[in-house]
Amino acid sequence: MKKAILFSIVLFLTGVTSFAQWMPQTSGINNFITSVFFLNADTGYVSVFGGTILKTTDGGANWDPQTSGITGDLYCIYFSNADTGYAVGDLGIILKTTNGGTTWAPQSSGTPNWLAYVEFVGNNGVAVGGSGTILHTSNGGATWTKQVSGISTNLRQIFFVNADTGYVTGGTQYVTGGIILKTMDGGVTWTILSNNVYNLLFSVVFTDDNTGYIAGGTQTVANILKTTDAGLTWNAIPNVPAAPLRRIFFADANVGYAVSKMGEIIQTSDAGETWTLQQSGTAQFLFSVYFTDPYTGYAVGDSGTILKTTNGGFPVGINEKHETTGLKINPNPAKEKISIELPVPGTGADETIIVYGMTGQEMIRRQAYGSPVAIDVSSLQQGIYFVRFLNNGKTESGKFVKE
Repeated sequence: MKKAILFSIVLFLTGVTSFAQWMPQTSGINNFITSVFFLNADTGYVSVFGGTILKTTDGGANWDPQTSGITGDLYCIYFSNADTGYAVGDLGIILKTTNGGTTWAPQSSGTPNWLAYVEFVGNNGVAVGGSGTILHTSNGGATWTKQVSGISTNLRQIFFVNADTGYVTGGTQYVTGGIILKTMDGGVTWTILSNNVYNLLFSVVFTDDNTGYIAGGTQTVANILKTTDAGLTWNAIPNVPAAPLRRIFFADANVGYAVSKMGEIIQTSDAGETWTLQQSGTAQFLFSVYFTDPYTGYAVGDSGTILKTTNGGFPVGINEKHETTGLKINPNPAKEKISIELPVPGTGADETIIVYGMTGQEMIRRQAYGSPVAIDVSSLQQGIYFVRFLNNGKTESGKFVKE
């Protein structure tokens, strides 16, 4: 037992960077990976420029090319069940598989415009893309009908909350170029919620009927918008620590991730109120992110980049531009209680202390009042734990050993 504790202390002294967070996977290609989708913990797919589709059946350890039959660029891949999937891309490309990706057959989209995204609920599907293109199918893609979007702006992503209600984001310019559309009839008709009010909006996700998030930005600044009233109003989240964001994904109601064109991965554990930068280990353009559970996720991008985490990206990498390791924790190691000395006394309003385990699992959460703050850790198992103090968009970090 003493040896185990001593080993934990040695690990503690080596610091956060000794633990794997996002690890590169071998894709076998050197092209732009544009989209990632997983059916379950083992089986997933990515779409690639040049018509390549890769499949894994072992959680990303190996990726095998599928026969797409095309050489055009693909921008999105989506599966409605274990056998049936779709891929869309340049010049109105729509492909469909009915055998889990072994073979793919082209479908007639009826448009020459590029298609950025596709999503299905049962046999009803919607594809969106360039010049305001919205296509709808009610028969599993056998036929596609162009819908009236009312705009000519490029559309980027769809998200359906249920069979009837869905949202689309897009934009053409980086300055006041954002667009948000909503459907209440499964994608047949669309209403413009916002037009040229926000910056370019690339990605949208909802965690329930009312709560949703949109990610995008200017050429240099990231934007995340949040709604709690089903898209009637959107509020910008302050202090988002990243470059322009290309995709946002929530693993559950509180835990979300977003990726940027500068290779950045940011994470939230408090339903999008605050975001922190993680160590991605790459500067490649990241285009898409997908989690199969709150801890296991994948990020993909340029030059064949596929990254995987099995611990939610934790411990959080310390980036001096956005975070500092400023918490003093005593005693350390600890058995019963720890005392956390905060850089500023907590008022309990917007200050939160979170204790994480080695796998990124949230163990303790409480509001911070005063300083120092005493926390009972007697129920925790022996090992290393990480502490974050969330303070009005800023984060202070620390770690301790539980004996």
